[in-house]
Amino acid sequence: MALAPLSFNAQAQSSVTLFGVVDLAMRQTNASDGSRVRTLSSGGLTGSRFGIRGTEDLGGGLSAGFWFEADVSPDTGLTNATAYWSRRSTLSLTSSDWGELRMGRDYVPLFTKQYASFSPFGPNGVASNGSLFFGTPSLLGSGSGAGVRADNMIKYILPRDLGGFYGEVMGSFAEGRDANRHRGGVFGYASGPVDINVGVGRTSDAKGLHWIRLSSIGASYNAGWARFTTLFQHAKYLQRRQQTMDVGVSVPVGAGVLKANYIRADQSGAGTDANDANQVSLGYVHFLSKRTALYSTFSRVSNKGKQVFGLGGIAPPASGSVRGLEFGINHSF
Repeated sequence: MALAPLSFNAQAQSSVTLFGVVDLAMRQTNASDGSRVRTLSSGGLTGSRFGIRGTEDLGGGLSAGFWFEADVSPDTGLTNATAYWSRRSTLSLTSSDWGELRMGRDYVPLFTKQYASFSPFGPNGVASNGSLFFGTPSLLGSGSGAGVRADNMIKYILPRDLGGFYGEVMGSFAEGRDANRHRGGVFGYASGPVDINVGVGRTSDAKGLHWIRLSSIGASYNAGWARFTTLFQHAKYLQRRQQTMDVGVSVPVGAGVLKANYIRADQSGAGTDANDANQVSLGYVHFLSKRTALYSTFSRVSNKGKQVFGLGGIAPPASGSVRGLEFGINHSF
């Protein structure tokens, strides 16, 4: 194996690993105003990425680790223009008894433990829950930029062996800039087929003057023949509010999984009471191996009032709709 020289844990109880995902899909989106866009897009099933991570065993149940992960656009070969390790860049110290202390740039707890966990499609592809949960309109005009990841953060993660209980909290430093500071945490319980947690988060707006505040509860139940998920979130920014609900199901079918979900967003306050939206999605993933999968996804967003929620990077006119269809392949290494 070409990467074998990078692994030396047999001698020094340490390891360094290269990893990544390449995801590409043929996608078409149509808006109610007649506009249509055809693209070769990345990230339909999971985001394309390239990374390097490593750990060192310090003895006594203690280890040190690092993780660098970059966004990659395989359709163009480009990466993030302003920050190469834009997905994650962290240094951590982990104890089997006391948990993990992690520092750097990382996902906020609400993203990893709720948006990505309690929705069949998560934040990926045309069926992404991102628009209605943390996309531009759902940020209620705050312009917040730390709803997914935060810079200059310190995160504490509870140890694993707590009888099913888990949780993490984090905060990010301003370092001379008041905008996009984040504070948040998630605590939950997972045992057998059941997983349930509650979370809170707040992120300063683009000017650093006010906070958008989030509180949510999510759950999943794996019945064997299907996994059911639900997520409910309340968002508040100044006089505006948004209630967002996601209900989904994933059903194993042969060598793949059939997925469906429904999301509804209701806004209120400051003249936005009529600005609501819903999203319906259906998809199938067929696994060719443990590392390679084919997938197809359809999704439609319907807006009311002056709402402009979109999908796949396409926004419809106010009160309009947009639908998307994609066929792709995903390979991890």
